[in-house]
Amino acid sequence: MLYMFCPRIMKKIEEIKEQTLDCEPIKGENEIGKVHEGLQIYVTKLREKVCTYKEWDAIGIPCRHGVSAIMITNHESVDFVYPFYHTSTFKKAYSRIIIPISDQSH
Repeated sequence: MLYMFCPRIMKKIEEIKEQTLDCEPIKGENEIGKVHEGLQIYVTKLREKVCTYKEWDAIGIPCRHGVSAIMITNHESVDFVYPFYHTSTFKKAYSRIIIPISDQSH
């Protein structure tokens, strides 16, 4: 699926891809896998867009463990970015006129 993202989000995804060098993904079943990073093991659930590292849940962009797990599948990292980062969502949110309100302090 093709999504459009602002350049800042695309840059963030590329930066995260560079951080996966120390990650060793192990593919599991049903898009659930493990990612070894040093002595730590993180569980990724691609369908649910979550990782036990919790960064993915917090910011809506796959963390390095999520990206590492995604890279061994037939998917692209952008397929797992939360929809609120899509430019279509941004355009829809700002498609109506925003009417300013007057200052209530006077």
